[in-house]
Amino acid sequence: MLTAEREKVLDIRKTGTVPGDIIAEVLNMLDVEESMIDTHTERVEAIRTAGLRIAQPQSCADLDRYPAIEDAEADVCPACIADGTDWVALRRCLECGHVGCCDSSPGCHATAHFRDSHHPVMQSAEPGEAWRWCYVHHTTG
Repeated sequence: MLTAEREKVLDIRKTGTVPGDIIAEVLNMLDVEESMIDTHTERVEAIRTAGLRIAQPQSCADLDRYPAIEDAEADVCPACIADGTDWVALRRCLECGHVGCCDSSPGCHATAHFRDSHHPVMQSAEPGEAWRWCYVHHTTG
């Protein structure tokens, strides 16, 4: 896209209808944009090749009592459906199976469930995730 834009600006320059300082400024802006894209690409590649640092799982009595389950995935937050709001990510209570949305969601229904029920451990209900969170001890397993 930048190449096409640069070619168009150079074509316009050949017509002589636009002042040279304007052409120079536009070309300079294209150079800056290209540099920013190159820098972003380099950063993304550096992150990709650096490898992931995975934190050691923590433990507590509640996480030990509620091991991860295989089928924690969920499709909806029923409370968000009732409220007419959207959720960001879903969590499943490992004591009763209740599904609620995460604290990044407007409703924070997983935390609300903990406050109402005092069920201590939620598991991510997102596909491919099996981490758990203990509300009592603020630990991740």
